Amino acid sequence: MPEPGAGQVRIAVEAIGVGDVDALIRSGSLSAWGFREGLVPGSEVAGTVVAVGPDTDASWVGQRVWAFTGLGGGYAEERPPRSRTSYRCRPGFPPRAR
Repeated sequence: MPEPGAGQVRIAVEAIGVGDVDALIRSGSLSAWGFREGLVPGSEVAGTVVAVGPDTDASWVGQRVWAFTGLGGGYAEERPPRSRTSYRCRPGFPPRAR
């Protein structure tokens, strides 16, 4: 995984959101709209920030967060969304759905 770019954080993913669009991407139904084979689905992730890019507040490292990744990539073990689409979890927030 490359280092996070400016304004990005790298999240060690613990949980992902799975929705209808992810299923359509995996089925190939959205290929006409640019969702091609090899795209890693997943738009919502939760986990712990393990690295930050340039111009990103270092206090993010070690924080439990949830984030919107954009159009895909959430199924990966680590993901670098922009810090502006990452939100700190409140203390005690569970790492997984129960």
